[in-house]
Amino acid sequence: MTRNSSFQRISNVLEKILPSYGLKTRLVEWSLRLKWREVVGEQVAAHSQPTGLNFKRLLVMVDSPAWVQHLSFLKPELLDKIQRSLGKEIVAEIQFKVGSLLGSSPYPSLSPPTRPLRTRLGEEEAALVEEYLRPLQDPTLKERMRSLITRSFLE
Repeated sequence: MTRNSSFQRISNVLEKILPSYGLKTRLVEWSLRLKWREVVGEQVAAHSQPTGLNFKRLLVMVDSPAWVQHLSFLKPELLDKIQRSLGKEIVAEIQFKVGSLLGSSPYPSLSPPTRPLRTRLGEEEAALVEEYLRPLQDPTLKERMRSLITRSFLE
């Protein structure tokens, strides 16, 4: 049985079309959010989370001023880990900001959080998904991307 050469991997197709819709940066943000704990380690991830990427500057929300100070000292090491994970051309600077972490308790533990199965996104998550999808004009593509992003939030 021969393989039809007109079929392409979805990752290859997305890689080609995402930049034209202005979503390449959003995909990188998403990827980093999903593997933040793996990239920066358990302890750092328990007190921080990436919230945005703009012009190669990564914004990281941190749960206390003491942790902002601590992470400021670790910035070169964190930047190196992030660049090894994503590529040097993606993130050139990290900015830390004190705030509440999405979906975390005031006293985050050092172990990975256990999440109950959810069927719906929270308001903040739904708003974030819509922000990611705003540049898309094609309703079919927009709905499929919404479904993929929502599913990854709920897993």
